[in-house]
Amino acid sequence: MSYKTVIEALEVWVKTQPDKKCWTFLDDHGAVSDVFTYKELHCAIYGLAEHLLEHANIRVGDRVLLVFSPGLHFMVSLLACFVAGFIAVPVFPPDPRKLKKDMHHFVSIQSNSGAQIVLTHALCKLQ
Repeated sequence: MSYKTVIEALEVWVKTQPDKKCWTFLDDHGAVSDVFTYKELHCAIYGLAEHLLEHANIRVGDRVLLVFSPGLHFMVSLLACFVAGFIAVPVFPPDPRKLKKDMHHFVSIQSNSGAQIVLTHALCKLQ
């Protein structure tokens, strides 16, 4: 069976195999650092999308800056943006060792994208 989107596939898989592991993230040493079952992934994606639509004062079509290190939290946020109809703008967090260069790059992406909301491990509103 083929699916048009990963969200479409997730809708089927969460009904047919909700407790099966679907995503595993490994740290730099190859150890498992995070795992989602289809049900957990579905709940995380739709829970975040619903929260953003109801409480973050953003609308369908708005741009959302995603500031995450690689991992499953980034993937959940990206897919939640797709579900909610937001335009995701991924950007790496600034590296403290290269702060002057990285902050310039970060601010440039935010400014050019027009994003007013930042998702990271906490919700922030840009002034």
